[in-house]
Amino acid sequence: MFFSISQSKLVPYVLPLMPPFAVLLAQALGDSERAWRRATYVVSGVLLVLGFGLIGYDWRRNDAISSGVAIWASIGLLAGLIPLLRVMLARRQPALAMHKPVAAWVLLGAASIIGYQAHIMAYSALPPTRSGRSLALQVAPAIGTRTELFSVGQFRHTLAFYLERPLEVFNYAGELEFGMRQDRIQISNGTEVFRARWQQSHDALAFIEPRVYQELATEGLPGRIIANDLQSVVVSRR
Repeated sequence: MFFSISQSKLVPYVLPLMPPFAVLLAQALGDSERAWRRATYVVSGVLLVLGFGLIGYDWRRNDAISSGVAIWASIGLLAGLIPLLRVMLARRQPALAMHKPVAAWVLLGAASIIGYQAHIMAYSALPPTRSGRSLALQVAPAIGTRTELFSVGQFRHTLAFYLERPLEVFNYAGELEFGMRQDRIQISNGTEVFRARWQQSHDALAFIEPRVYQELATEGLPGRIIANDLQSVVVSRR
């Protein structure tokens, strides 16, 4: 009922359900060798596919494999292989198959946690970087005390953090929608509103989503590009 009534539904909200769900599941599957093998194949298969997929994507997109992706994806691949080796060992020595069922499930659970976390770290290391730190440092010299900062078609939280300035958001709501509704902030500030503000301003920077920028540039948006990290095109009004 709580999840149905709540206006804000985020992924972590379901975490309290996991421990009791695990207990109920353990009662049915704890002593089942077949369930353990099946779970091992699923977990290991997903970890291996994710690991090779991240490495392949990095190689194809950037013609190289960055060190961060290589290290973390390798850890994730290793975490996926260890449970499979345990299954192979159990097949060669049947007496060890479910000799210690708790230990087998603990190993699988630990491999799953480590593997998924490693792949998340590998994904975060994929170029181009998802942090706005380097972009903020690049454009900081162009920002004065009276410079207006706009974000169009996107909102990157790290930019506001590293610039230590709020950004006025246009043509985007996303995860901000719930808070904007609670504070009665207008959500329909589209590109037309942005263009009007941009024309009136003489000292402003806009962080624009690349596809939105292409549309605005086609329509004759004034300004010059001072930075581009493939996630944001930064346009100066000066």
